[in-house]
Amino acid sequence: MGETGWHFLKVNCDAAVDQDTGSRGWGFIIRDADGDVVIAGRGRLDHLMDSLHAETIACLQGAQAAADLGIGRLSIETDAMMVRNAILSEDSDLLPVGNLVA
Repeated sequence: MGETGWHFLKVNCDAAVDQDTGSRGWGFIIRDADGDVVIAGRGRLDHLMDSLHAETIACLQGAQAAADLGIGRLSIETDAMMVRNAILSEDSDLLPVGNLVA
């Protein structure tokens, strides 16, 4: 189903680190206005610089999944204020992950 079938979609994304093993992962879930799941995804991450890097990748994976479904408009929610600030600020262009949020 393309974008025309959904009036409002929301992506929730997050990243996590297992402090014991150092293993890192990302996940996202896309829901419609009724809260029904449209699609979800998850994966492992290696060779990351920091938590901003991990959280940014989680958001990008959710946005890419939406784009792959032909969804052009959506709301992305994250619990990582640093990702939100990086996206909204031009100052993030100078960060090591600046090319991910520019």
